[in-house]
Amino acid sequence: DDPELARWAKSVRWQFSRLRRVYTTTNPILSINSTLFVEEMLKDPYFTDQAIAKGTRLTCDRIRQLYRIGFVWHVSDHKWLIRYQQVKDFLLNSGSYNFIAGGRNDLAQWFRYQLKV
Repeated sequence: DDPELARWAKSVRWQFSRLRRVYTTTNPILSINSTLFVEEMLKDPYFTDQAIAKGTRLTCDRIRQLYRIGFVWHVSDHKWLIRYQQVKDFLLNSGSYNFIAGGRNDLAQWFRYQLKV
């Protein structure tokens, strides 16, 4: 609960969202997930500090460092990944997707929603 750190993280996320909006106009599939976006972006030879420089103080090196420590680029993506991991763990442990029988109504609701989207 460090207000200064929270402001900094919010600023980084804002800069990242600007960068992501520009980059995904030419590659819309990367708009799906922030982590996927960063992984693909760091592989792209076009993606240089010079390409980033317009409108953000983020550099390739800073993005790479934040990625390595598991920075949460987008809170809703992070929440989705947590749920996804819970589904994978449930399947691994129970061998089925019968969340209700396993007492995980929360996962059943989330899973049904994912199928609709």
